[in-house]
Amino acid sequence: MRWAWATLVVLAAVGCKRGRIEDIDRPPEEVPTQLGCLPGTIEMGATPPGGFDLWCARADATGSYVRHGPARAWWPDGRRRSVGFYANGLKTGHWWTWNGDGKLESEGDYLDDLPSGYWIHYRDDGVISEEGPMENGEREGLWVVWETGSSIPTQGLFVGGQREGTWIEYNADGKAVRERTFRRGREISRRDF
Repeated sequence: MRWAWATLVVLAAVGCKRGRIEDIDRPPEEVPTQLGCLPGTIEMGATPPGGFDLWCARADATGSYVRHGPARAWWPDGRRRSVGFYANGLKTGHWWTWNGDGKLESEGDYLDDLPSGYWIHYRDDGVISEEGPMENGEREGLWVVWETGSSIPTQGLFVGGQREGTWIEYNADGKAVRERTFRRGREISRRDF
């Protein structure tokens, strides 16, 4: 448990990446007509209004085509839905997703089709709602969460996708205001300061 407290102290010292969408690098706004597929791959699908999915593909050993290279998807109304990259049919690298209203919803890395690496989720107003590492498709490690409508961050550990150990909530001045303890995702104690 000592390492958990050390991790919390480090995050508090260096700060979080919380901010508005405008402060964060984003993919280009334009709808591509050509993805710039890698040599040995072909572009498949179509952009709006003719289609809602565009990707690069290559033939595998059986002659079937698998997604390989850049990919884009759109909602039925033509707004962006996702931007990312495939390797041998599996999502890989950094991906961005948008909700049906056209607002950036999340961004993070994939490895072998599973969220792995650092992930950020956004509220509809463009402010980060939560951020932290993913491993094999589950939250794992130190996460920072801002409850809906709150500027008070909560931070703590996820183990196997569930809250574990001590979670601390802070006020706008950076002072701890509440401590909650979790075991396998269930809250077992709460203390206000």
